Amino acid sequence: MKRTLLCLALAGGCFAGHAQVSMVEDFNATGSSSPTWLTVFKDKLVFMADDGTNGNELCMLDTGGVSLVFNINPGGAAAAGFINSRTMAMTDSGTLYFPADNGTSGSELYMWDGKNMPLLAYDVNAGGAGSGITELVAIGRKVYFAYNDVTNGSELWSYDEVGKSIQRLTNINPGAGSSNPHNLTVYKGKLYFAATNPTAITGTGIELYMHNPATNATSLVSDINPGTVDGDPASMIVVGNKMYFSATVTGYGRELFSLDSTNVIRATDVYALNGNGMPASATAVKRIVAMDSNIYFAGDDGTTGTQLYKLNTKTNSTLLVYSINPVGNSNPGNFVTYGKNMYFVANDGTHGNELWMYDGKTTPMMVADLNAGTNNSDPNNLVVYKNVLYFTATDLTTGTELYMLKDSSTGIQNVRFDADVKTYPNPATTAVNFDMNLKNSEVLSIRMIDMSGREVYNSGVQHLGAGKNVITVPVNNMAPGVYIYQVVNAKGTNYLAGRIVKE
Repeated sequence: MKRTLLCLALAGGCFAGHAQVSMVEDFNATGSSSPTWLTVFKDKLVFMADDGTNGNELCMLDTGGVSLVFNINPGGAAAAGFINSRTMAMTDSGTLYFPADNGTSGSELYMWDGKNMPLLAYDVNAGGAGSGITELVAIGRKVYFAYNDVTNGSELWSYDEVGKSIQRLTNINPGAGSSNPHNLTVYKGKLYFAATNPTAITGTGIELYMHNPATNATSLVSDINPGTVDGDPASMIVVGNKMYFSATVTGYGRELFSLDSTNVIRATDVYALNGNGMPASATAVKRIVAMDSNIYFAGDDGTTGTQLYKLNTKTNSTLLVYSINPVGNSNPGNFVTYGKNMYFVANDGTHGNELWMYDGKTTPMMVADLNAGTNNSDPNNLVVYKNVLYFTATDLTTGTELYMLKDSSTGIQNVRFDADVKTYPNPATTAVNFDMNLKNSEVLSIRMIDMSGREVYNSGVQHLGAGKNVITVPVNNMAPGVYIYQVVNAKGTNYLAGRIVKE
């Protein structure tokens, strides 16, 4: 099955380097396709998604659009669960590895060369129980993952694609107890991860561990929070010669830390008096990002709520960048750099969890209100593929689908909207033109919404034919400021969204 790749131009004009958001495709016309495990693999964007017929299966996006790669678990049953913020693993041989369930073996380790049928790489837990792999990473020609073999609990294992063999690498929590390795991160050719040893005398709690593929040995990097109290390292990212992460230590709470291969150093004290200067993070959720010489992160000084902070790595100074939600927590997260900007998810208290952009200089701005009003669109699984930012988002009409943002002359667009859209001028003083070249006739309306969520203009229903159409929206009576525009169809589906600046 192959579907046409559609684009919904959401944001236009001059803002954010002319960035626009659009939906790539309504891959599941009867519900949510819920793409997860988004991974750039060779010349494709590969992910798990549900087309509404075959269940959650291996899919891809290439020049031909979105298509089903293979129905691993036939009959409508899902081959994989929906797990956000994870990526598949590609070894040096150019082979992609991911967890999937064929309906017989349980969820096990699969492999795909990008051309032929995906194959079961190894039935780690023979039979139908499944190995329960929820996170994996590759170094060289080995794949690393956590697996519970019952006898030793959940520990770190590896699959060697050369010898086609598996090996348990750790027993950090002795006996049948689980150390639960998670947040697997490759740094300087070694594998770093969080794991727990809760035993009363020798225990460390949840701390930072390292596995060295060269020696096949695993060691405790640092007992960040001494004793059995959890340091709980999370949100690990590699920036230059260092790895940054958040962790908890008694006397300071959760703060930003760095590792330079040898030394673990606390980098911030955002919230004094033992408060948590950073929020806790679920596995693989990105609360930290690097841009220029700064480390940006979600921080809380105890007064502002959780907002956008930065650490200047040259001066070692910490600064509140902006209170996106002035009366509560904006909870910035899912950071990614794209072009000269960084994109992330935040809640300003008015529009719900939406996509935001920051260029490191001006005020952070919301890219688009994909799920109108206070409803959350919850952008997730952000990844850059062929110079386009892809992510998943939810609206009340189409459910959770794949969206795209191209940092050029177009913005966020819905895949169901097959059109080339330009908005100009932006900024505007008297009127804004929506120049829409449609492949098919459409019934559309344009709404203008101020930053408080109030609709200030509605064009009413417009019957537009295929070809070039221009709709002019008057803005001369609007107060100066930033407005969100939405192009919606007759059913209320959000086709396109963006920002207009009224001068």
